Amino acid sequence: MVDTGFTEYISIPSNFAQQLGIKVVDNQTVYLADGSAEVFAVGTVTLKLSNNLNIEFSCEAFISDDDEVLIGYKLLELICQKLNAEMVFNFDTQELRFDSYEK
Repeated sequence: MVDTGFTEYISIPSNFAQQLGIKVVDNQTVYLADGSAEVFAVGTVTLKLSNNLNIEFSCEAFISDDDEVLIGYKLLELICQKLNAEMVFNFDTQELRFDSYEK
C-alpha cells in the first residue's frame, strides 16, 4: 500500500522482516497522523525494481506490527530519482505510474 502520509521509505510487518532475515540496526521514534509517537525498529533492506528496469538500491525499513507493507514518500522520491521520472497518480483509476523525463 502506498501511504504518502508515511514520510519514510518502507514499513514491513515484523513477521515478514523476520522471514527475510532483516537485522535491526536502530530504533526511531515516528510521529503518527493522530499526533501520537511510536518507536519502531529499523533495518536496512535492498530493493530491486523489475520489469526490465534493472535497478537495485538499499534503504531503511521500519519494522511494524501491522499486516501490510507500506511504501512511503521517501521511497517514491528515490524511485523517481533512479528512473529520472516523475510520479503521476490517477485518482479516478487509483493508478500510480512513473513517467520518464526523457521523451
